Amino acid sequence: MAAVVAEARPYIEARAENAGREKQAIVLDIDNSSLETDFHPFWELPTPAIPEVRALVTDAHARGVSVFFVTARPGIIHSLTDWNLRKAGYPVDGLYVRSLPDLFAEVSAYKTEKRAEIEAKGYTIIANIGNNTTDLVGGHAERAFKLPDYGGKLS
Repeated sequence: MAAVVAEARPYIEARAENAGREKQAIVLDIDNSSLETDFHPFWELPTPAIPEVRALVTDAHARGVSVFFVTARPGIIHSLTDWNLRKAGYPVDGLYVRSLPDLFAEVSAYKTEKRAEIEAKGYTIIANIGNNTTDLVGGHAERAFKLPDYGGKLS
């Protein structure tokens, strides 16, 4: 985690510094990318943040970069997910969860579509961060940063 964040930080800082009037955003996956989902018992809430990722995100937000989360989680837990992210210390400018029809779509196609929607709102997605290739493929971001998934154990 620390190595990927160390690579992403100078890029995000440089892009935010030169934003001008551009509306910038970063997009993050949630499970095992922003929250320690697989390393925390599900019955103990809130699920804690991954500290290195939270520090990167809060710094970017302080520089004027909007923060969007695009997750494969179902919409039925939207409120709980939003609460957990905020309780864990994340700024949340937008949260995209899967509606019932989205549950039947391929995850990477769904996530690509949501990034395109964010761009359609006038944002430039300067960074897309996740631990699975389905979080990152499909474009609609200047740079993608892949966090470890520990040999597929977190995928």
